[in-house]
Amino acid sequence: MAPRTVHYAFAHRILRDLALDTHVDLVGEAIGVDLGPKFATMWDDANASVPETDRVAPDGLATYVVQRPDYAGVLVTLPAPVEPAEAHAVMVVRGATPADTSYFTWEHGLDVVTGAPTVYLCGWNHDGAHVNYGTRPELSIDSFVSEIGARLANG
Repeated sequence: MAPRTVHYAFAHRILRDLALDTHVDLVGEAIGVDLGPKFATMWDDANASVPETDRVAPDGLATYVVQRPDYAGVLVTLPAPVEPAEAHAVMVVRGATPADTSYFTWEHGLDVVTGAPTVYLCGWNHDGAHVNYGTRPELSIDSFVSEIGARLANG
């Protein structure tokens, strides 16, 4: 019941570290070019670092620019999660400065009481601190995007 190495590393380390690098503006870059090929290469590189039996096909890996009145971001959908702590999707949200950029994950998990599958919203800051905002009732891209808007509005 541990997350698959490639899936976890891509969402929780590789892409997160790139998104929170103050010298990188992924949102600005995504507005100018399709980041899908770049992220596909990053996924392939992660797969190349593990034994063949541990590789995860990139099916479902896609990148979208989200431009709402309240925020702009890059939404990255991931291959379907199988194990807890694997993400369904992540969102990079442009801040007022690069140091204000936010990173959110929409994670597959298990309810601690019932053991039933559930969804968690989590976030990271530039210090690497992880915040679990708790379970979410819906499993949809629209609810993830809206929840991030609500989270940003409420600080």
